[in-house]
Amino acid sequence: MEAQNTPDYRVSVLLELSDNPELVLYNAVQLTKRLGGTLEVFHVKSAGQSTTDALAEIETLIAQQQKHGERLPIGHRLEYGNVKHRIRDYLALVKPDVLVMGKRRNRMGILGESITEFVIDQTNATNIFVFGEGQRLGSFDELHLGVFGRNLNEKGKSIIMELKRDSLSAVRLFDINPQTGETEKPAYPWQRTIPYVFTQSATALDALISYVNRTQTELLCMPKGPSRTFAFQRNAVREVLHKAKIPLMILA
Repeated sequence: MEAQNTPDYRVSVLLELSDNPELVLYNAVQLTKRLGGTLEVFHVKSAGQSTTDALAEIETLIAQQQKHGERLPIGHRLEYGNVKHRIRDYLALVKPDVLVMGKRRNRMGILGESITEFVIDQTNATNIFVFGEGQRLGSFDELHLGVFGRNLNEKGKSIIMELKRDSLSAVRLFDINPQTGETEKPAYPWQRTIPYVFTQSATALDALISYVNRTQTELLCMPKGPSRTFAFQRNAVREVLHKAKIPLMILA
């Protein structure tokens, strides 16, 4: 079921034409339909790729989606130059609510930072949706969704509410017990939840990710911001990004 009476979300998809673009665009379309709003394809062409060929391929991909009954209007934008610089400029200018990316990109550069990590670091206003190679979004009607991290803001909760709309399945709440004696639990708007709490240790995050991968959780949402549950790890978002085998939504 598509969104009704919901805010207009501006969704962008970072499309790499050499990396299964049909599936990436399909997933972006399904997510946009669920959230309600607009979709724009963004592509940074390579040095050896002509502008004419790149535009033609993008327009063909869009036409194929619309030929299959997708009535969602899809815009497109093409840039050339340094990939990281163009992505940085695009995010600063357009400020999409959600950016969809395909598989986790290979590490690059002397510091070993991937394009995905770079994108996450570049924005505090855009939610990043990342799915692995070959992962195709199914129906949202009975989505098994998990949440890790307690720092969800109202915008993040609203997006999750849209993703879970009309679904009766419980939201899975993953947490790491800080062992500080704190008993206060965060308030969530979902009627049905199932908590999974792990004891804090140097291997707690690895154990949590391994458990998520073994369950039927289909999408894991987590806030980008720091959280007290992320002790013993240099950067929890990057750890989850590298090790989780399911689609991720990094919430701004």
